[in-house]
Amino acid sequence: MIIADKQIFEKLFRDYYSLLCNYAGRFITDYQVREDIVQNYFISIWEKKHLSVTEETFLPYAYRSIRNSCINYYKSEIFYRHSEPGSDPGSE
Repeated sequence: MIIADKQIFEKLFRDYYSLLCNYAGRFITDYQVREDIVQNYFISIWEKKHLSVTEETFLPYAYRSIRNSCINYYKSEIFYRHSEPGSDPGSE
């Protein structure tokens, strides 16, 4: 199935949005951040007009992408916290 088909995309969104938000909850405690990550995932697959998946491949692909996005979120948070003024213990 081609995800760019609006009906297929909407069905995937309805069927898996909550499940993927719950999965992201394994990594991210902030519910709003989890929703943002899952929404960004669906936006990214919608923009890949020729992405073709099967029922068997959609969830593993989604889980991997969500997991990687959660890891990237934590990396950016760590970088942001360390780059804030006064975050270096030796700077005071």
